[in-house]
Amino acid sequence: MANNGNGKITRRAFLSGLAVLGTASAAQAQKKFKKYIAPPAKYKAPYPRQEYITPPGSQSHAHFQRLCTGCQLCVSACPNQVLTSSASSEFRFAQPVLTYERGFCRPGCTRCSHVCPTGAIKPIDKETKSSLQIGRAVFNLQACVTVKDGVHCGLCSRRCPAGAITMVNSEYQGRQVRVPAVNEARCIGCGACEHYCPATPQSAIHVEGIQVHKTI
Repeated sequence: MANNGNGKITRRAFLSGLAVLGTASAAQAQKKFKKYIAPPAKYKAPYPRQEYITPPGSQSHAHFQRLCTGCQLCVSACPNQVLTSSASSEFRFAQPVLTYERGFCRPGCTRCSHVCPTGAIKPIDKETKSSLQIGRAVFNLQACVTVKDGVHCGLCSRRCPAGAITMVNSEYQGRQVRVPAVNEARCIGCGACEHYCPATPQSAIHVEGIQVHKTI
């Protein structure tokens, strides 16, 4: 390290040394972090849901199917890119459903409920939205990166805005693993867990829709 000619380290050299040390430490910490938590996949294959997820404010599948004209205003208004036209015969052509490959339904967002012209999606406020259950999360142990890749994860638990997912110890093929457990009574079906799950080609945790939405 540079000195001022009389054997003393200059203040500038000292601060520069600290900066280099800090950068190296941060890089080492980031490298260690990546050993345990994989980043979310850039692309996810759509999950073959047994029950489709209809927008918050749609009240029920029956209500939504009866009134939605497929105008796509809610799809255009969605800032999270979670609304898409259904390909199922259960819904009429172009009626939108939620899917979480590109984002999740943020509890504070109510835009789709305020643009629907037919009443298929009733207007709701943020407080109502945050406690409205539109689906339930389902976990697939065999697809989890903790089991498949032997890494620590827990992204689904940390990203859950409702606090519906906790990490618990479980035994899998003779070894202890730490995996998510879903409290369905608290799950709102927002899809944050599914979106952030690093498993591919499909998430190890996904959301199934429910026929009738309810307040939890």
